[in-house]
Amino acid sequence: MSLNPTVGPVLQECKCCTAAVNPSHELCPVCNFPLKATEKEQNDFIYQRDYKQLELGELKTKSNKAATTFYFIAGIMLLWGIVGFFRDATSDNSVYIIGIYGFLSVLYLCLGFWSKNKPVTAIITGLVLYILLTILDFIAEPLSIGRGLLVRVLIIAGLIKALKSALEAKKIKEEYRI
Repeated sequence: MSLNPTVGPVLQECKCCTAAVNPSHELCPVCNFPLKATEKEQNDFIYQRDYKQLELGELKTKSNKAATTFYFIAGIMLLWGIVGFFRDATSDNSVYIIGIYGFLSVLYLCLGFWSKNKPVTAIITGLVLYILLTILDFIAEPLSIGRGLLVRVLIIAGLIKALKSALEAKKIKEEYRI
């Protein structure tokens, strides 16, 4: 008994990403390379994709600065907790103060680690949390708005800048399937 295997389409290699592709397709399913375009259009696509990969590297570096910002915030939270603990050492609230600031410090450390894998989500979460904490601090103690205002503005601006870079990197990854 002989088996007659069904012969499928002969696959070719994508000039851009080297994936096996069906030559009847318009685009490579892996990288969106235009398989049926002119040689000039194909070369332009490869050049543009290579350029975007370089740009993506720069954007990742910028969005990775969010992790550093989160580590900085964690350090500030821990420092504020320690200062608050010793400032109110005779009060029952001192344990709560260091506990809350310690928790926030650990939370921002986790956001720093998370931002390496999911930068957009981590940055948005950290930014919203930081703004909410600033608002709550102001509600609890209205005179606190002036304390550390420059640092607060720099942290928020840094996180917004990192978010822009992370969003642009995500857009490039999706568009060029990098």
